[in-house]
Amino acid sequence: MNTKKIALFLIPILAVTVAFAGTGKSVGTYGALELTIPTGARAVALSESNMATMSGADAMFYNPAGIAKLSTNMEAQLSHLNYLADIGVSYGSFVTKMGDNAIGLSAKTLSFGDLLHTTPEDPNGYQESFFSPKFLTISASFAKMFFDRVAFGVTFKVISETFIQTSATGGAFDMGVQYKAANMPLSIGVALKNIGVKMQFSGNDLEQKLDPLGSEEGTVSENFQIPSQAFEIPASLDIGLTYTVANMVNIHGVFKNNSFGFNEYRLGADYAMKTDAFGAWVGGGTSLISVDDNTDDWGTELDALTENSYGISFGGGLSIPISSFVFGVEYGYKSVTLDGLKDLSVLAFTFGF
Repeated sequence: MNTKKIALFLIPILAVTVAFAGTGKSVGTYGALELTIPTGARAVALSESNMATMSGADAMFYNPAGIAKLSTNMEAQLSHLNYLADIGVSYGSFVTKMGDNAIGLSAKTLSFGDLLHTTPEDPNGYQESFFSPKFLTISASFAKMFFDRVAFGVTFKVISETFIQTSATGGAFDMGVQYKAANMPLSIGVALKNIGVKMQFSGNDLEQKLDPLGSEEGTVSENFQIPSQAFEIPASLDIGLTYTVANMVNIHGVFKNNSFGFNEYRLGADYAMKTDAFGAWVGGGTSLISVDDNTDDWGTELDALTENSYGISFGGGLSIPISSFVFGVEYGYKSVTLDGLKDLSVLAFTFGF
């Protein structure tokens, strides 16, 4: 494999890192948090450290290049994640091969349950009115195998958030590369994620009736629209390495350069085996955050923002081929270190044809 050809893919993506420097000053200044919520059981179990080698429907969210390495003609994945504060995350993806190319579609929805609707007139919610926010992200991906060991992919996303009669819509894209070394058991993955325009809420719920400034008593109130602040989406650059030992043990590592928060290091390992009768894996991982010097004057009341919210993770999976059909089930668990919040758990089903 020509090194210059590899550089044609990696250099443009790596060059964009100058625009994305994780810093404490940016913590909490972005929206569309659902774009950072993980999908799939294996990635959750490995603390999202395996983006250099993941393939098929599992790769759409993390590195679109991986869908080009689909092992069957078509693959679908359905998963449900029990997220923080009893939020449910449902995710479905479908990938199919087209020669050396692959295309995929996915959808992610969040379920918040029924929330008490409060207003300035009823701040305590005595009217017992309830609502449920609607968060939806729809993605379309395309990937292609180049040369013999390089895959490139891109994903386009539509993001929608709705609170009663107020909503925000945005768009973003991901692009990624995966490369497998020829003479050593090393894989490299690079993914630039959530590059898009700012989002802004608008709708009837932002209207208020007010008396015109300086008006006389008895003047009819007029409708005024309250403009909302536009917000950024959580762009990031992920660089991952996977080293395979004896074709069965994979050691993973990812450096995540966040544009609106602290950078992260994600580490994981898994043991995988495959026979004619079944395939199985088991693994675990952890993650660390890199706190910069911009937090020295935050004060002790903000110390929680510099602490890692997650602890260890682990999980396993089993896949069974039945003629030309492959059925898989996987489970992932990730501990949460924040008081009062439940740990994350996800169950995923995969169907290959």
